Amino acid sequence: MNAYAERDIAVARNAVQTLTAMASKLEPDELEACVVPVRQAVLTVGVEGHELPGFSQPGGLNAVLTIYLAGLKRQSAEEAAHGIAEMVLRTNLNSLKPVTVQMIGALIRSIGERHPAAGKTAILHALATLLVKAPLFAKPFIPQLQRTAVKNLSDPASAEVRNQAAVVLGSLIPMQPRVDPLITELVGVTNSAEDDGVKFAVLKALCEVLSKAGKLVGEAQKTAISSLVEQILEDGRGITHLLFCSHVGNVLAIGVRLMSLLMKVQPADWVRTFIQSTLLDGGISKNSVAALNALVLDPPTSLLDTEMVQEIISSGIKAAQDTDVVPIYIALTSGCYFRIRDPSSWEDIDEFCNHR
Repeated sequence: MNAYAERDIAVARNAVQTLTAMASKLEPDELEACVVPVRQAVLTVGVEGHELPGFSQPGGLNAVLTIYLAGLKRQSAEEAAHGIAEMVLRTNLNSLKPVTVQMIGALIRSIGERHPAAGKTAILHALATLLVKAPLFAKPFIPQLQRTAVKNLSDPASAEVRNQAAVVLGSLIPMQPRVDPLITELVGVTNSAEDDGVKFAVLKALCEVLSKAGKLVGEAQKTAISSLVEQILEDGRGITHLLFCSHVGNVLAIGVRLMSLLMKVQPADWVRTFIQSTLLDGGISKNSVAALNALVLDPPTSLLDTEMVQEIISSGIKAAQDTDVVPIYIALTSGCYFRIRDPSSWEDIDEFCNHR
């Protein structure tokens, strides 16, 4: 160890001792007043993703955590939760381990308080940060964390709270040995949701489950998701736009994304039957074209190189003639066909263009 490293450790040790002594003498209200200055100090001397020497000292987290926990219980919950997340990103796992249980328990209890949306969002962000950094330490809290995430997915007042709850839930999925109970609960929440913002958030969470643990999903749950997708296509709530982007903001768009993910965990016969009965035989519409475009974005391998692709493109051309479907959607559907055709046969695109 060189002289500079020894000096840094000595400085860090002295800073920890000084802060610990100060924190032990302050009342809770006085501790809360320290939340912002301490957070600013951490951001000034530390860099995200790099270990802060003071936090690696024995007991180095205790004083800072005491201050942040005092803020969580009071008006400084948002600042304190952000401070906890920043502290986690600047601490090694060995130093985090003794305080993780205390942090997670305090964050879960705090989100049940009457904090504004920004405070709840920050608390959920801190939980998500902990789950990513130290998932094994959080395993004993999986049931409580799942209940917390699902509850906040249904927050009618804040899209930020709902989105961050979905992030927490997504972080929990790889840690779950069984996802069927979670899917059943999420489908139930979706079916009972009256607010489209809530419905969108829960559907996004279902997409997370299927994308990360699709092979673990049971047949009954697949059937429930299929029925949910069919209902969304029938209702068609929201206005479809920017379906070729990953950031979409309406129920129909996220519903067709869920459909695509479901097709990836279903057998080929099921996929073809679903497309035929739900998207083609029912009559072409804006909703069904939006669903067909989801197949362009992320097609199941069982669909490519089949005769059904020809029927999809024919339906798209017919929609361009007979409905008011926006032409870009038809163009995207056409891409599902042309992307797998030999270039010499691309004269078919002339037929499509002539019917626009």
